[in-house]
Amino acid sequence: MNSDANLELDALSEKFVEKTFSPQLNALSEIESVCSKLQSNWIGDPSIEMDFGKSFVICGIGSHVLMHVDAINVLLRKNIAIPACLSARALVEIKYYIKWIFSEDGNESINNKIDSYLAYELRQRLSSDVYKDEHERVRALLSMSRFNKVNEYYDANPSGKKKWYSIIDSSFPNIFTIADKMECKDEYLKDYSLFSNVIHSGLSILDHVYIEPDGKMSQLSIRSPKPINPSKVIRSTFDSVSAIFEILIKNYSPSDNPEFSSKVIEWDKVVSSEVVYKYK
Repeated sequence: MNSDANLELDALSEKFVEKTFSPQLNALSEIESVCSKLQSNWIGDPSIEMDFGKSFVICGIGSHVLMHVDAINVLLRKNIAIPACLSARALVEIKYYIKWIFSEDGNESINNKIDSYLAYELRQRLSSDVYKDEHERVRALLSMSRFNKVNEYYDANPSGKKKWYSIIDSSFPNIFTIADKMECKDEYLKDYSLFSNVIHSGLSILDHVYIEPDGKMSQLSIRSPKPINPSKVIRSTFDSVSAIFEILIKNYSPSDNPEFSSKVIEWDKVVSSEVVYKYK
């Protein structure tokens, strides 16, 4: 198939996905908008602004979540489903982190987890020349006693590969063990593993190829949604983002819960039904 034919197929592909998934994608856009407004309101709250840990969760993790939602929305509207799976998987992972961070009663336990996550991220920033102008400030922050445990690990293991959650609790060597602890094992196997398999090159490269009856290979449109139905990505994204922000609302802004919960019910009605289709 020549490049002109592929460009034509790509244009048709965009029209196809807009027609087929428009209600779900519009719901995803609304979710992003509502969560972004919530985040903006929280950032302006003095009680959050003056709390280093809360600021990290709201500004850092919150923005990271919204970045992935935005990427998924843009990619799916172009019918680029396979790369969107990378962001969808990241959101599933963040959801497990947030569930675990806030899973135990007591501010001390929550704060210890947040501090470990923050210290880990700060140390990652020190290893990047992109943020070289911030290195002095980062070192000053890391000198705070709240980050001692993570600092002690890396000072003793300069090339240590442990994740932030493993440093404070060795019973969690990987993300699966956190998912299992949060009783999300089935979801992990269904969504996280699915997205991992889709984005690994060994499973996705041949999805750009059609095997002709004579055994020859021909090129397919790069925007073919195979092997993933975009509605699966939308469903998982909705589940992750709604769960993350419900937890943040519960812990940081309970007064926002009634309105957000009602919106979640509305959005769920839109995204819950999987679109069955045949794409040629």
